[in-house]
Amino acid sequence: MAAFVALALLSWNTMESIPIPVHSAEFGIDFKIDFRMITVAILGLLAVRTALSFWRTTVEQRREADSKEK
Repeated sequence: MAAFVALALLSWNTMESIPIPVHSAEFGIDFKIDFRMITVAILGLLAVRTALSFWRTTVEQRREADSKEK
C-alpha cells in the first residue's frame, strides 16, 4: 500500500494539471477532468484491488488451516 501512496504522490507532484474535455460546450455543458485526478483514481482502484486480493488470500489460508486441524 505504501508503494501505491508513493506513486500517487509522485504522480500528483510531477504531472501538470491538464484539463481533458469530456463534454464540449456545444451541447450546453463544458465538463473537464484533470489528468492528474485520472491517474490517482486508477492508482486508487489498483490499490483497492490489491488489498481485496490480499484479504481474500488470507481468508482462504485460514479456512484451509482450520479444515486441516479438524
